[in-house]
Amino acid sequence: MGRTVLADESIQAYVNNLFEAGQWHLGIIIGQLTNQKDYAVRLIRTPEPVEDEVSEEEEEELLEATKSKRQRRRSDHKPESLVDADEKWAATHAKQVTRMLPGGLDVIGIFAVAPPTMMQSSQNTLRKVMFAIHKSLSKGQMVTQDNQISDRILLQICSSTRKSTCRSIDVGDPKKSEILDHSATETKRSKGKDKIQSSQQTYVVDFLEKTSVCDPVISDNYARVVMKGSIHGRAFVYSKATVGEATQAMKTDVIRSLIARCELLCEDIDVVGEDKKVRQLYDTPVRVFGKLPGSKGE
Repeated sequence: MGRTVLADESIQAYVNNLFEAGQWHLGIIIGQLTNQKDYAVRLIRTPEPVEDEVSEEEEEELLEATKSKRQRRRSDHKPESLVDADEKWAATHAKQVTRMLPGGLDVIGIFAVAPPTMMQSSQNTLRKVMFAIHKSLSKGQMVTQDNQISDRILLQICSSTRKSTCRSIDVGDPKKSEILDHSATETKRSKGKDKIQSSQQTYVVDFLEKTSVCDPVISDNYARVVMKGSIHGRAFVYSKATVGEATQAMKTDVIRSLIARCELLCEDIDVVGEDKKVRQLYDTPVRVFGKLPGSKGE
């Protein structure tokens, strides 16, 4: 039995623009995975590699080997074919996008737009990209969920016929990573029972129990960081989500926001090369919520 994928109406317009923008494209799918249905809300094309960025793994190797500032990536232009797409760069892009996502939304797969011959010869490349993204996003993950869904969406769009093929890949077990024979469907948002309600209700929910907070245990360390301040969170869930799923989405949002801003702050400190032995006061990057083009809300 196949999986059902509900896609936002704006996705089709985005794909139509990609047809006019070049011969082939690779990108990520943003949405939410559930046991019954998958929700795709946005496609984001992976940009061409830039010279002042490196993948997370490459950066760590450089820092460990040279202890120097961030190095430049050797890349001048977009590869001629989808076959030559860089899976490490795609994983870096997915990591950067995930930092900005609110709770409940994640990278749920990848999409590719290409002519039929190029698409056929790029199946192994798409598989590598999918697993590279999963590995990058899973590394250091602090938010775990029960019964996590390991399937990811692979959307292939033929630039000649404009026909879409949606399949799923199990990224949880590399030994079972042949493309699953699922005839997943892509549909527009229905006007019936899945329609978003216009009325809004406000609930006050304690998602972190105060009794579970305890004093940290301090061991031998080189440096210590104390974080103080307030944090604003935002999460999105599908219309029939449970209170537990909404709570988990808010927890994910808070933790993801803290980790992302701490990582960005550490990267800036590494580049500037400040003395870590001196007591310093830093402001983490400010989180800003913005309205996406074509969306009704922020």
